[in-house]
Amino acid sequence: MRKFILAACLLVIALHSGFAQDYFGNPSASVFNFCFNGNGELLAVPAGNRIDVWNIRQHEIVTTLPEVHTKPILAIDYSKSGKYIVSGGEDSTLIVWNVVSRQPSRKMKVHEGMILCAKFSPDDSLIVSGSSGNDLVISSTFSGKTLHILKGHKGDVTDIKFLDTNIIASCSADGCIFLWNTATGAEINHWQAHHNWIRELSVNPGKTLMLSCSDDGTLKAWDIADLKQIKLKWQQKVSKNWLTTVDLLDGNAFACSGHDRKVSIIYSYGKYTSRAETYVTKVRFVVGTEKLQLIIATLGRGIYQIDAKDMKYSE
Repeated sequence: MRKFILAACLLVIALHSGFAQDYFGNPSASVFNFCFNGNGELLAVPAGNRIDVWNIRQHEIVTTLPEVHTKPILAIDYSKSGKYIVSGGEDSTLIVWNVVSRQPSRKMKVHEGMILCAKFSPDDSLIVSGSSGNDLVISSTFSGKTLHILKGHKGDVTDIKFLDTNIIASCSADGCIFLWNTATGAEINHWQAHHNWIRELSVNPGKTLMLSCSDDGTLKAWDIADLKQIKLKWQQKVSKNWLTTVDLLDGNAFACSGHDRKVSIIYSYGKYTSRAETYVTKVRFVVGTEKLQLIIATLGRGIYQIDAKDMKYSE
């Protein structure tokens, strides 16, 4: 009953602020992660132990993947083809979902710790997952076979990005970024990027620039054109608190947020800012629209969409 009253109160607040229609699901939920399909029209959102898939344009649930996980979902990704979703979390189980049948096509126990991140390769053939056990595992999407176990990080593996099918970047609580060859499992390079947790990486479409965000409140931009000679292009102190998420739209614009609750879209010529009601776990630009919009996930205030025109602009 108390949860119902709290949700109703938050909905009234949302209606008053004009953003009620922009919420995806329970406005009092804690949402740790979400993902888009290939064209950006569908949004997969963990809701407790299940997954709701929303049509962003129509703002309605188009399918729900049932509660197979026994504990909260922390990691989720859509395959580029749109046929599969992978999820993992506190129950240490990696599940590959058939989106059409809405049923698991495979369940895998490849980590001992919590699964904190999981990503499909661009051709759907591989899944790379990272855990609180400090390791990464490369698995076959279709057979479920473990192909490689990658060890090198000395802390929780918090994010993974594919640079192409054969190369991934990973980051960790140890402040390091590693580059790996997915075909061989060999390390390509690694460096101490921060001296605190790195929460997320973001890479530009040309795969030449990578941003890292950290609990030290800084963003760093890395020139990754030569994977053997990584160069720091710039760094910026964005927050006095943990910086938990960053999304690079192109070489000139990115969005970021974290535990200071300030959501920012930063361009070379100015920035848009807004303040969330609580800690922000993830921000992503909405693609396939002429409007500049963000999806924002939070701890305790759900997941919602906001337009840049509703944010404060400054030069």
